[in-house]
Amino acid sequence: MTRISLKTVALIAPLAAAAAGACSSTPAEQFGGGSNSGGSSTTMAGTQATTSGMPSTTGGSSSPAGGSASPTGGNQSTTGGASGSAGTSTTTGGSNAGSGTGGSNGGTATGGTATGGTATGGGGGGACDVDCIAGIKNDTQESLVNSYIMVGCYSKAAQDCITLTGQCPNQPPTSLPMEQQGFVSKQTFKLGGTAGTHYLLTINVNGMSEAKYYEKGTRAAGNTDPANPDATAGTDTFYTGGNPVDFENYNIYKITTKDAAGTEVAHYYLNSMPKTNTPYEDHSVYPIAYTHDIEVVGGGSVEYLAADRNCHAVDNCGIGHQSASCAQTAGRNIPNEPNLVLPTNYMGKPVSQINLFGGNTQPFHSQIIHIVVKSVKPK
Repeated sequence: MTRISLKTVALIAPLAAAAAGACSSTPAEQFGGGSNSGGSSTTMAGTQATTSGMPSTTGGSSSPAGGSASPTGGNQSTTGGASGSAGTSTTTGGSNAGSGTGGSNGGTATGGTATGGTATGGGGGGACDVDCIAGIKNDTQESLVNSYIMVGCYSKAAQDCITLTGQCPNQPPTSLPMEQQGFVSKQTFKLGGTAGTHYLLTINVNGMSEAKYYEKGTRAAGNTDPANPDATAGTDTFYTGGNPVDFENYNIYKITTKDAAGTEVAHYYLNSMPKTNTPYEDHSVYPIAYTHDIEVVGGGSVEYLAADRNCHAVDNCGIGHQSASCAQTAGRNIPNEPNLVLPTNYMGKPVSQINLFGGNTQPFHSQIIHIVVKSVKPK
């Protein structure tokens, strides 16, 4: 972002990874197409809005998780579990949004007169691995386990990328909080696991992002200047709780975890820099990299948010302060993952239509954050 020129936010999101193993869930619904009880999608670009629905998939399959069945006769019967919410995506200012149902399924299988094990689906009881907790696909067929926040580049304005083709919404003066001003993009992922059980998900984050100041929370790396904010291995910019400092217009990247009722459990910011005498909120993009835990609840959800008050994002143009546009090859690759193959679609849209300066190749323009769930344990 920039103090004088505009900057952009464009979209968040993740790449889907299939739910697998004994805790697998049915695929969530495809984005687009006809409408039914699966929900509807809404696209807003400036003043234009369209609505289309998406089909939902319900039903369940049983997967034994608590002891093996020893049938002594009779036919085996299986009862499928109830379906859960697959998660939703919403973008204000020019991308796709939708909601649907699908989610996780559980069941109990019995064979003849013998008693089989109790099955656990994405939202069932018993032990659950990473895919069981974080592998449920949302309405655009993406899952938390291997996901992205992408801010693309439709055109350039000096050091900034423009990702919004319509009018930048909710501009000051407004009573809305900073996180709801300008271009706002959200994507939600349904979680599996035992309903109501609190878990710690260990996430690994690598990306290229502009910096933002936050307050009234805790910065994991402390409040002193990093030794080298442009270090090849990346800087720890993880921040727990609090809120963005209402200063300048630099992008906000946030994770919020919620229980099944939609009540917030915790929230985290992904691109914090300390507010010192060094101006990190500047025309600069930094390599970010870290591994930390986030608290989630079984049967709840995780929401990604990207908010950009003036709808311009500082482009990934290399080290240091930038004041002019750069060539497609001038940026830096994602730290620690220089050969990462980026997804071809993001939030239901081809990445080549979001980033007109290289599509899904590295270096990505303008900003990108890759989030991978590495492990899960009960809290």
